[in-house]
Amino acid sequence: HTVEAVDLKNATAPFKLDVGGQKHAAMRLLGAKPNPSGSNPAAHQAAYAEWFNKSELCGGCHEMVNANGVKVGSTYSEWKASTYASEGIQCQSCHMAPVEGTPYVSSIKEPAKHTIADHSLLHNREKLENAVDVKVVSAALNEAGAYVVDVSMTNVKAGHNVPTGSPSRALTLEVSVEGDGLVRVVQMRAFGKRIVDKKDNWLTTEADAQLKGAKEKYNTALKPMETREVRFVFSNVPPGTLKVTAKAYITQNPVADSEEHLQVPLGVAGD
Repeated sequence: HTVEAVDLKNATAPFKLDVGGQKHAAMRLLGAKPNPSGSNPAAHQAAYAEWFNKSELCGGCHEMVNANGVKVGSTYSEWKASTYASEGIQCQSCHMAPVEGTPYVSSIKEPAKHTIADHSLLHNREKLENAVDVKVVSAALNEAGAYVVDVSMTNVKAGHNVPTGSPSRALTLEVSVEGDGLVRVVQMRAFGKRIVDKKDNWLTTEADAQLKGAKEKYNTALKPMETREVRFVFSNVPPGTLKVTAKAYITQNPVADSEEHLQVPLGVAGD
């Protein structure tokens, strides 16, 4: 809350900070200037700053360019290019949604509302559920005797790419074909950003991408509202009546901060 203004053109110092006694927030009741009398029952003065309602505030950290000019993280520009931005849906709309709470404003005794912005900023499983809509489009034997499964996936919930941020994340699409006796075969495809060093070695951690990243090899992440159809071909399938299941989830490579974040489900479909 020391951010007074944001300048995303200044990559090295996008934030103008006021580290004095006055703090800034998005509550318009705070006004634009501190109390001229100097009397304030709170621990510090507070003033309104428009940036706290805009995605530019998030872009100062979530548009990461390393010393080689490689965009290690591009969440802000992904949002900027999406329909979410053109419709005025800001990052805060999802990541700081209203929750129960009592805002404190010294000028009034009883707040008009009893909600505050969620400050946890967690990428929790509940928010990610059903972020990607998965459908089994078709599943049948072809003329060569192989079992062909076409699956579509649509980024219906995220205002940025899936995955976004760290290049260590991947969107995994998994298809399983199950026959009698619980016998099944499984195939997986991974989608995301691949950053390599000067020797074309794949960098799997964000730290290595920041320090050694020389170029973006490719980016197959799913854009906001994008639908993509993926074909899986099984040369051998289990005997009996076949059941096809497709699911999408986020994986963190090579490590995650907790078991909960190791494999985060996004969407599932069955046929």
